[in-house]
Amino acid sequence: MEYPFKQLKKYNNLISIDLQKINKIIALQHVMWIFIFTVLDVPLMIWANIVTVALHFAYSKLLAHHQFQLFYFAVYLQTSIHIILATNFMGWAAGFHYYLLLFPLLVFIVVTGTIKYTVIASSAGLYLWLYHYSQQTTDLLSGQMTEIFHFVNFIVFLFVLTFISSLYHRTRVKIATQLENLATHDTLTGLYNRRTMYEELEKAYSGGQESYVLLLDIDDFKKINDNYGHECGDKVLVQTANSLHQKVKVSGYISRWGGEEFLALIYRENEYEALAFSRKIISEMSEEEAFTYDKSTVNITITGGLAKLTNAASIEDAIKMADQAMYLGKQSGKNQVVCWQELSEKNA
Repeated sequence: MEYPFKQLKKYNNLISIDLQKINKIIALQHVMWIFIFTVLDVPLMIWANIVTVALHFAYSKLLAHHQFQLFYFAVYLQTSIHIILATNFMGWAAGFHYYLLLFPLLVFIVVTGTIKYTVIASSAGLYLWLYHYSQQTTDLLSGQMTEIFHFVNFIVFLFVLTFISSLYHRTRVKIATQLENLATHDTLTGLYNRRTMYEELEKAYSGGQESYVLLLDIDDFKKINDNYGHECGDKVLVQTANSLHQKVKVSGYISRWGGEEFLALIYRENEYEALAFSRKIISEMSEEEAFTYDKSTVNITITGGLAKLTNAASIEDAIKMADQAMYLGKQSGKNQVVCWQELSEKNA
C-alpha cells in the first residue's frame, strides 16, 4: 500500500529529477565560461569556474538525497561569488548581475519558511551594492565586447529562467495530477475509491439510464490472510482488482468498496443482460490461472450480488439489496452471482 510518506517520496523524486537537470545546465554554463576566460587570460576566473564545475558533481549527491534547500543555498552562494568576481573584472555593463535576479524569482519553488525573505533581501542588497560600487566597464573588454557579453548574459539569463519555470510548471502539473488521483482512487488497487464511485452512482441514478450495482466479495479472503499473511492478501486484492477492471470497464465502473469487497456500476439495457454479464465476470475470474505466492497456489473465486439501481428507492437501498443477494450467494455455495430481483420474483 502506498502510504502518504511514499507519495511524498514520489514528489521529491520528481523535484530531484528537475533539479538534476538544472544542475547540469549550470555546470555546462560554467564549462563555457572556462573557455571564455581562458581566451581572455583571467586565471582567477578560470580556476573559479573549474572548482564550480567540480562542485556541481558533488551537488548531484545532495539532490539524490533530496537536500533541495542545501543545494539552492550552495548554488546561491557560489553564484554570488562568481558575479562579484566577474563584475569586478569585466564591469557592470557586462551583464553578470542578471543572474542575481534568478534567486529571488525562484526562491519560492525550493525554499520554505521566512528564510526565503532573507534570500530576497540579500540578493537585492548585493545587486544594489554592485550597481553603486562596481565600474561600468574595465580595460579587460572593449566597448563592443562588453555589449556582446551583456547580450549573451541576458540571453542566458532568460534561457535559464524559462527552462527552470518550464520544469517547475510541468512538475507541478504532474504532482497535481497525482494528488487528484490519490484523492479519487484506492491507493492499493488503483481502482476508484468509495467516494468517487458514489459520485458515479449518483450520476447514473439521477440520469435515468438503465443501470445495476454489482457487489463482489473475494471468497474465503480471511483464510488467505490467515494462511499466507497480509502481504499475500494485498497481492490477491491487486490481482483481483486488475482483472475486474479489465472485465468491467467496457460496461461501467469498478471500485474497491472496502476490505475485500468491490462494487461495480454496470450499464445494461435489461436485467437479463446485466445478470449474464455479471455471471461471465464470475466465470472468467474462476477460470483464470491460480495466484502463486511463495510457491503456494491460491485459488481465487468471487461471489456477487446484483441489484437494479434504476428506479430503486435510493442508491443505498440498491446497494443494500445487492449486499443481501451476495450474502445469499455466499450461503448457497459461493463463486456465483445472485440477482436480488430474481429472488424477489421467486418469493413473490
